[in-house]
Amino acid sequence: MLRVGLVGLGRIARTFLSLRTAEDDAHWQVVGVLKRNVAAADKVDFPVVDTLAGIGALAPDLLIDFTGPSALNAYGADLLRLADVWTVGAAALVSTALERDLREVAGQTGHRLRLLPGAIGGLDALSAMAVDPDSTVSILACTASNPVASGVIDDARSVVGRSRGVNVIATAAFASRGLDRTPVDHVAVGDGEQRRFAIEADGAYGSFRVCIDPVTDAERGTMLVAASAIAALRNGYRPIWVG
Repeated sequence: MLRVGLVGLGRIARTFLSLRTAEDDAHWQVVGVLKRNVAAADKVDFPVVDTLAGIGALAPDLLIDFTGPSALNAYGADLLRLADVWTVGAAALVSTALERDLREVAGQTGHRLRLLPGAIGGLDALSAMAVDPDSTVSILACTASNPVASGVIDDARSVVGRSRGVNVIATAAFASRGLDRTPVDHVAVGDGEQRRFAIEADGAYGSFRVCIDPVTDAERGTMLVAASAIAALRNGYRPIWVG
């Protein structure tokens, strides 16, 4: 039985919990959640703690971070010392110091950080295309209004470093050429308008296109982000799996 600890108990984490099935419960269990401010309203069927020592005492095999970049920025290396970490907050890795610390801890402990697909798909094909050193990749990101989002093509590190809601960009960049070598066309959309992410890659192996319009619910957040964690956990126990 895989022991899973959560980081964060916001909309996406609660959607993740609601998506569990009886089959899931037979293979993995949530043993606790790390939350910065524990409140009486945090009614779940496992402990809610507010310290790294508290979540560590629950002996998780895996920590899934649903907070976005905030938890990795605050104590990413400390989380990785406890267990493998899966995160939806890839944008935190715009910090070269954080990435260096995470790589150092991974080398010391054998634990690894996994960037979950979140609100995008096709990352396996994107990584395969990147095996060709001469392939090219580009990302189009249409996200909520941002005062510096101009539609001008820039590298992924620059876009992620100055923008909100762009974990998808960071994840796709890590799957391909890295933050400094992946061009991004970042277009601002009005509040309430549909977000869109599109990735294109071309090379000797072929051409690749993926486009997704993630649905965000006021109460459940971006549901595809929560579902990506469920799908990853299910691949861990299925006798036949894809990807």
